[in-house]
Amino acid sequence: MVRAVIAGLAIGCAPIRQIPAPEPAQSVRPPTNARAHYLRGQVLLASGQLEDAASALERARVFDPDAPQIVAALSDVSLNMGDTAAARQFLAAATQIAPEDPEIWSRYGRLELAFGEPETGRSALERALTLGAGWPVRAALIGDDLRHGRPSKLLEDWVISSPEEQRRRGDLRLASGNAGGALDDFMEVLPHSGRDLSLVTPIIQGAVMANRIPDVLIELDALCSGQPGASAGWMVVGLLSSLIDDSGGTVSALEATEALGVTLGDRPRAALEKARQINEAPPSPPLKRAPMLDDPVSRAMRLIEDEAWAEAEASLVGSLVKHPEDTRLHYMLGDLHLRRGRTDAALTQMEKILDLQPSYAPALNLWAWIHAEEGSNLANAEQKAMMALRAHPKVGSYWDTYGWVAHRQGDQARARFALKRALRLSPGDDTIREHLAACEGEGGA
Repeated sequence: MVRAVIAGLAIGCAPIRQIPAPEPAQSVRPPTNARAHYLRGQVLLASGQLEDAASALERARVFDPDAPQIVAALSDVSLNMGDTAAARQFLAAATQIAPEDPEIWSRYGRLELAFGEPETGRSALERALTLGAGWPVRAALIGDDLRHGRPSKLLEDWVISSPEEQRRRGDLRLASGNAGGALDDFMEVLPHSGRDLSLVTPIIQGAVMANRIPDVLIELDALCSGQPGASAGWMVVGLLSSLIDDSGGTVSALEATEALGVTLGDRPRAALEKARQINEAPPSPPLKRAPMLDDPVSRAMRLIEDEAWAEAEASLVGSLVKHPEDTRLHYMLGDLHLRRGRTDAALTQMEKILDLQPSYAPALNLWAWIHAEEGSNLANAEQKAMMALRAHPKVGSYWDTYGWVAHRQGDQARARFALKRALRLSPGDDTIREHLAACEGEGGA
């Protein structure tokens, strides 16, 4: 009996083994009571019952005073009541409760920038960005820089990851004066948002400011061909066509926009009506040209018109002795060489001009034309033809040169778009007709 008692005591005093288990995860949401009042407050806030919403949220805060989302919701209520001071105080308190929460710092920074201390707001946004806040915080900081006339490093080193983000970067680039960068962003976004008409105005602004109307038209020719439902693309084509006096292109593009169900605003409607009037009654050419003056250029022009080649060349060479940097005289001499079949001499003359004035559009165009005819150095010819077009996008012969270069490169689709535009701008030019027929023969209509 004694042995049994001792054995029992021994068993009773033995340690009990426990299986180790992890600590349960701590909930990041408010406790049940707090959560119920919090959700009720959010519903009341959404329905506009601000006083009741504030009471419900204060009740939630009693049960969970350290929940930042409850304090942030109280800030929303105060803001809706018009009490910006209280709204700022609530969010300031929320940043103390959750000092590592980028969303709280972001909200606080935006509120301070809008209604409070700008420096405090900026510091809060910078803190949010450091904690990993998304691109809208970066955009807000860049916008603050631009409003104060400061350059923004955040804009310069911004690497985008989505069309929405790229669209915002484009808006900010445009506001900063970087029209070319903005246009690149908008044109990247457009294929993903072909029906987004809010892109129309910034694309046109970017194209005009960056002097890239021809580039955009060429790119959108291909886009609208591949995405016939891209109403924003069609509208841009129509409005840019109106800026270069391409009335036929204006009408076809804006009518395509209407056919897609878009109601034209005042500006595109006016452009369409004006283009229709021009197509129905094109302006008559001047009946009589003013008499030429007796300056070196005019004298040479008269001799060239009379096909007095030797006299014209002598006149130009003599004039260049007196005026060696006159690009007009150099160009006329090069054109004269080309008319007489001296291609190499004409090309040499164009290169002299471009050494004197690299942006001289007639020389750029003729240089590109000569190489297109020869089928040589076509990449450089395309670049020079585009430079000429950017300077004078209303000149049909420049579009013809660009289209002919594209044809010689084997890009018949791009060539046809450019040559059709060239023919609309210069309907009496038989050379353009011949080039277009050649492209359609090789690549289809």
